[in-house]
Amino acid sequence: MPTPQFKPMPKPRDLQLRRQDHHTGIELPTSDVTSPQQGAYEMRFLTRHSLRLLSRNLHGACARFSAKRIPIPFEVPPQQTSLHITEKCPPSCACSLEGLPEDLDIDRVTPLKGTMANYYRHLLVCTGRSDWASRIEMDVAEPGGGLAGKIKVLTAMRGGGRKDLRDPFAPTLVTNSSFEREPVVGGGQGLASAYIFPSGVYLPRIPVEDESVVELVRRFLLPGGGDVESTLESRKVLETVVLICSHNSRDTRCGLVAGPLRRQFEKELAEKGVLLEGHEDEKGRIGKVRVGFTSHLGGHKFAGNVVVYRPDGLGVWYGRVEPKHVTGIVAETVLNWRIVGELCRGVIEESRRIDV
Repeated sequence: MPTPQFKPMPKPRDLQLRRQDHHTGIELPTSDVTSPQQGAYEMRFLTRHSLRLLSRNLHGACARFSAKRIPIPFEVPPQQTSLHITEKCPPSCACSLEGLPEDLDIDRVTPLKGTMANYYRHLLVCTGRSDWASRIEMDVAEPGGGLAGKIKVLTAMRGGGRKDLRDPFAPTLVTNSSFEREPVVGGGQGLASAYIFPSGVYLPRIPVEDESVVELVRRFLLPGGGDVESTLESRKVLETVVLICSHNSRDTRCGLVAGPLRRQFEKELAEKGVLLEGHEDEKGRIGKVRVGFTSHLGGHKFAGNVVVYRPDGLGVWYGRVEPKHVTGIVAETVLNWRIVGELCRGVIEESRRIDV
């Protein structure tokens, strides 16, 4: 069978290439029959010209796209909160207030709003102490059995932490506290007690072993933990908890302010008959308030730093707190569930942060 012969398409006689004189800028027609040198020149010219036109078209298209408003087919309803805000802290009687050192370098210029730590759960380890190593994860001999260090190692974003035990969108804040461990744990080795906020859970006996710590993280510190089976004993926190940063080895400002603040809180609450000390039964904790120290919360320049966790799952962070503010915080936040606006660093609910 003969091989088919393909004839090239004839070139239209009226099709002429155009080239531009570089000196005059005038386009000059050329014949359809060109020399190899002239053809190469015109091919380069056409290629540059085509690329220039393409670039202009793309730029125009991008500009039109970026300037175009895209309609949103629905409106997002604002998050409704039941928070009541008292902008100014009610004054205290100055005659019974404990003074603070006058030379404390406190930042009184930076706005407090939004300076609260970003976290999903706050693990508060009971150690019975008021000061700790500058980095609490290095304090393996603390009475909590090194639970803070175990949690930080297992959930670390770097350095060998387990990916299945961390959620970058739901970080855990880990601090030590001055609260005593459960009495039955006091003589036990390798057992810890801890609070978890704002979910309001207390775990009296936590074995500080990898298996139990992994169970603690999955069940109580990560989203969706309610579906995880757990053998760890736990109970609901029924009292309000007031935490005061006292981490002197981390920053002396909080260390100096913490003592006077705690004494003022305990005095105010005792006068009202709601101060809770020690480990009471369930009935004895309802409507009461527990006051204690905590390690580094962030923002030492805003000392004194105070956090109030209420049993309804709300956490309120305060900064620049002085003894003169304690009466107002007790009256507004602890007893009447209102926020003192001028001192507020942020508010967290059990499932989200709240802008105030």
